[in-house]
Amino acid sequence: MNGQEYLQQLEQRLAHYYDKKPLPKAPAFVLAAELNAADEGYFIIPNLKTYSVQHNEYLYAARFDKQLTAEMAAPYLQFTKEAMAALKTTTEHMSSIYALVLICEEGIEEKALADLQKLRQHKD
Repeated sequence: MNGQEYLQQLEQRLAHYYDKKPLPKAPAFVLAAELNAADEGYFIIPNLKTYSVQHNEYLYAARFDKQLTAEMAAPYLQFTKEAMAALKTTTEHMSSIYALVLICEEGIEEKALADLQKLRQHKD
């Protein structure tokens, strides 16, 4: 399966749960999708809400025809860090996840792989 076929399969699988988003200007993504889920609990009637939580997932995909190097991956890592830092939350916010899908048809350089594995962002 080549990168384009994988991307099409990914889009089809996400279509049921995720909303497509406009692509950011930089870095170059080929797919952006968002999932917003909420959960609420009630006591006897809906007007007596006991809790409400929101879970958000943001997925961004990029495709590379040549081997992914650390220099090529750096803007994508920076984008994820900045997006998480700029995320607006409410009192009902439980969690948000930013997922990067990097489709690399020619593999990944060792340093780029190490940089990607180190990336951990969390906001609750």
